[in-house]
Amino acid sequence: MLIAKALLPVLAAFSLTGCWNPFGKAEEPAPAVQPAAPPQVKVDPITQMQGKLASRDAIGLNLEYIVRVSGPAMRITGNQQLFDLQGCKFTLTTDEAKQSILGVQLELSNGCPVDVGPIINADKPVLAGDLTFGAADKYFRSGDYLSDCLSSCGNAYDPSIYWAAEGSHADGFDKVVLSVPIVEDAVVQAAARWRDAMLKSETEDWVVIETGFNCAPQKYREVAAREFSGMRPAFLSFGHSVEAPTCTQAATVAVAAAPVSNGMVSVPKPRSDCDMEYAALLKSKGLVAKEKLIHGPNDSDFAGYGCPYRISPAPGTTVKPGAQVAFRAAWESS
Repeated sequence: MLIAKALLPVLAAFSLTGCWNPFGKAEEPAPAVQPAAPPQVKVDPITQMQGKLASRDAIGLNLEYIVRVSGPAMRITGNQQLFDLQGCKFTLTTDEAKQSILGVQLELSNGCPVDVGPIINADKPVLAGDLTFGAADKYFRSGDYLSDCLSSCGNAYDPSIYWAAEGSHADGFDKVVLSVPIVEDAVVQAAARWRDAMLKSETEDWVVIETGFNCAPQKYREVAAREFSGMRPAFLSFGHSVEAPTCTQAATVAVAAAPVSNGMVSVPKPRSDCDMEYAALLKSKGLVAKEKLIHGPNDSDFAGYGCPYRISPAPGTTVKPGAQVAFRAAWESS
């Protein structure tokens, strides 16, 4: 009895603490806690569409596909439809059936975060608000500086400064155009300096009325590049259907009839080993370019894809203004 009474406190202690149960089963180990799966990030379809429209993938897209994501256009003018995708404003030019996208114009601003670097073949990201005329010149190719008016433009519209270049065969021959209205003081002053530089050598009619610089864009390109290369354009356009000033017939005649030494013109040499703008150079000298595209190449003496070769008459030959100069350029076969 004395032993039993002595054990009672010990048994009571074990019972209260739960540290020992002579009738219980062995405790099973607790299951390992599995790490929670990371939450899946949902990509905003509008953000996806922003990136798609700010790339060459936009050309050829079905308009209906875009509308399903973005909703209806804000404004429709003929074959052009304006969409505002969370601060990125795109004007899309369609075919006559208003189905396929032929050209895209993006309003450039810091409020639109898309990367436009791939459009100009840049080797690094270029945000829409950071793009400059000089960057397009650097990464894409040497473009032409153009304008629809530089003086006495009237009040019907705001003229613009344009930079335009056509892509190579690898770019699908897509055209890229940058533009900025001649409104802000810096643009107005730069345009005036470009105009005044031309007026030192050209007639006022050639500059003001005929906009002859659009027919001979290489003639005063150095001045234009110095004035505008550091500026940020207001719009970026690309594709098969984009707007830019063109050479008028009156200006073409003026260029061809421009005074030259002894009334003759010397066929210019290409400005580099691969001058892809050789046709424009010929036009700036008052000559007619006749380019023959060779696919393959089929010629053993081709100078490289897109490079002029077999120039006839040969560079340095003296010809009459308006004479035809033929040359070949090879492209990869498709």
